[in-house]
Amino acid sequence: MVFDKLFNQCGVRLSMSNIAHGSAMVTAYSTPVDVYDAIEDAHDGKELLKNLKQLRLVGMNNMCIDRETASYVRIKGDDPLGNICYIRALKEA
Repeated sequence: MVFDKLFNQCGVRLSMSNIAHGSAMVTAYSTPVDVYDAIEDAHDGKELLKNLKQLRLVGMNNMCIDRETASYVRIKGDDPLGNICYIRALKEA
């Protein structure tokens, strides 16, 4: 899988660096590179969700698979303020 985008419920793109630095959404043990690696190592939605949960993303509480199609997987989670965030990963052909 390949990382596509991180965005909120309004469709506004978020920066991966905001997750690690700007809003303290990721614990000190996880970096944007760890998130990219977790996505690249996944083969399907279940494995992607498992990999992301292992990172203990503070800003992505209550993560679940929101949608999985033949071309992409979208993971849904809540940030500490109650906003909904999505991580979208494209499946490789």
